Amino acid sequence: MLQQSVIEKVFFADSYTGNESLNICRFEWFRPSVASNPEQAQAIRNIVNQTSFPAPYVLFGPPGTGKTSTLAEAIGQIYKLRPSVNVLAVAASNSVTNELTSRVLEIIPKKDVYRIFARSYARKIKYIDRDVLDVSNLRSMISDKKNKKKVHRDVKSYRVVLCTTSTAAQFVDANISRNHFSYIFIDECGFAKEISSLAPIMGIGVHDSEITASIVLAGDPKQLGPVILCDYLNETSHSVSLLERITDKELYAKNPLTGEYDPNVITQLRNNFRSHPALLELPNRMFYAGQLRAKASPDKTHWAVGWDRLPNRTVPLIFHHVVGEMKQDENSSSMYNEQEAEQVLSYVEIIMNDGICGKKLEQTAIGIITPYASQVRYLKDLLNMRGWKDIEVGSTEQYQGREKPIMLMSTVRTGSKSVGFLADPKRLNVSLTRAQALMIVVGDLETLRNNRHWAKFIGYCRQNNAVVPSVLEFPVETVALNTESFNSSGSDMRAETSNNTKTPEIDYTILPNQITACTRPVESGDLDADTESDSESGSDSTGNVIVEAELHNRTVETTQIVPAVTGQDNGTLGVILEIANIIVGYVLWPRRPTRPI
Repeated sequence: MLQQSVIEKVFFADSYTGNESLNICRFEWFRPSVASNPEQAQAIRNIVNQTSFPAPYVLFGPPGTGKTSTLAEAIGQIYKLRPSVNVLAVAASNSVTNELTSRVLEIIPKKDVYRIFARSYARKIKYIDRDVLDVSNLRSMISDKKNKKKVHRDVKSYRVVLCTTSTAAQFVDANISRNHFSYIFIDECGFAKEISSLAPIMGIGVHDSEITASIVLAGDPKQLGPVILCDYLNETSHSVSLLERITDKELYAKNPLTGEYDPNVITQLRNNFRSHPALLELPNRMFYAGQLRAKASPDKTHWAVGWDRLPNRTVPLIFHHVVGEMKQDENSSSMYNEQEAEQVLSYVEIIMNDGICGKKLEQTAIGIITPYASQVRYLKDLLNMRGWKDIEVGSTEQYQGREKPIMLMSTVRTGSKSVGFLADPKRLNVSLTRAQALMIVVGDLETLRNNRHWAKFIGYCRQNNAVVPSVLEFPVETVALNTESFNSSGSDMRAETSNNTKTPEIDYTILPNQITACTRPVESGDLDADTESDSESGSDSTGNVIVEAELHNRTVETTQIVPAVTGQDNGTLGVILEIANIIVGYVLWPRRPTRPI
C-alpha cells in the first residue's frame, strides 16, 4: 500500500522544495515563437528546472493555447539540456498520444523516440501516421510477433518513450530502474480517470516510498472530465480527475492579492491561437476570468466575416432558434430532433454548394457536435445520403482537444424546463471553443435559456445580433417574395415600413419544417400593401407570389413558396399554375430517411 508521505506529497501537497541542483537559465528555443509567449517560456523553464518538485507541476492549457506544443518544446529542451535523463510521456487516449509523438518528432531525432502501442491496436495500423508508426513497436510487431517482455526491455534503449496511461501500467513488471525516468508527463490529464493517471506515477515515478521523477500534469480543469459509464460512480469521486483534484488545493490557487498563480507550481497559458475573437470572448469571460488573448492569424479566423448568411456580418456566430420535437427510438434512452437535424443540414448544403465569401471548402473543414448518440446517427444518415461522408459528426467528448474551421451544433433539447446533461458548464465550454472561423448553434432558445450558462450564451448572441429567430417570433402577416431576392441573404432585421424609404424585406424560403430568412432593400410600400390582403395566396402588382403564414398553437402551417416569373403578367391562370407548383413541390419534397434500429 502507498505510504502516507507519498500520498501527501503528490495529492495533498501544501509546499514544495524544487530541485535545488538545477538552475538552467539559458534556453535556445526550437520554435522561435516561444520567445514572444511569456507563459509558454515560463512553463518550459520551470518544468525543465523541476521547480515544483516533489509536488506535480500543472500546465493549465485552455482551448487553443498551444498546450501540446508547449509540452513538446519542454521535452525537447530536457533532451538537449539534460542529456543523461529520460522522459516518459503518456495520455489517456491513443489519438492524443499520437499527436504529442508527432510534435516531439519535429524536435527530437527518431532514433531516440519510442512510441509503444498495445498489441490490440495493430488492427488499426492504417490509421496511424507514418512518422509515428516508424518509431513504434507496431512496425516490427507485425512481422516478428515480439512479446510483451521484449517490448518493455526496449523501453530502456530510448530517451523519450510515449504511450497511453494503461500501457504505462504494464511497465511495473519491466524491472525499470528507480531513476530511469526523471520526468513523467501526463497530457490531457483532466480527461483521464484518476486511477489511470496514478498508474505511471506510482508504478514508475515512486520507488521505496520515495518520489523519483518530476511529474507534469497538462490539461484544463475547466473542460470535460473523465467519461464514467456507470451512473452510480458519476456521483462519487471517480468522476474527478487527478488534475481537477490537485488544482483545487491551495498550493495551486491564485494569490488573492495579486490574482496570479505561483509560477513555480502552475502556469496558465493565455494566448489563444485557434478562434476568432468574437468566438473566444464569451467562454473567456465565463471560464477563464477574461485572461485569454486572441492571437490567431486573421487568415485562419476571419475569412467567414461578411458571409451573407450571418445575421451580423461582422460576427461569425449564429444561434438559429428551432422549435422541434424530441423523439426516441424504441429500446433506446437517447434522443434525436429531426427539425434541428434538417436545419443543420441546410447550413451544410449552403456551405458545400456555395462556399463562404468566395472560399470553397472541403468536407473535412466542417465538424458537427451533438450531445445525443441518436442525433449523431441521424445526422450521419442525412449526410451520407448526400455523399458527405467526410463531414465528421460526434459527441462533445469526441471533439475535446480538437478544432475545425467550421463547427455546427445541434442541442436536441426542446419543449422542456430541463436541458439534461447540457447543464454541465464544462460541456458548454468544450462545445463553444472548437471553431476557428465560424460557429453555428441550432437549438430551442426557450428551452436552453432555462439554464443559466446557456442563458449567458443566448444573451451574448442577442447582444451581437447573432440570433436567427424561428418563424414563431415573427408577427402573423402576409409576406411578399420578390423573385430577384429569392436567393439573396443577409441580416435578420425586421422590415420597418415607411412610404419613402428603402427597408430590408424578410425574404423567406419556406420548405416543410424549415424556414430561412434573408433580406434585401425593397420599397417599403410593397409590404404595406401585402399585409392588408385577406387572401391566402395570390400575386401583387409586381408579380410576387404572396403566401400567408399563420400560427396555430405554436405550429406553423406553411407551404413551399415558388416565386412567380419576374415581369410576367400571370393573371388568374398564373396564380393557378403557381398554386399547382406549390402542391407538386410539397409532394415531391424528399422525405426524411427512416431511422436505423
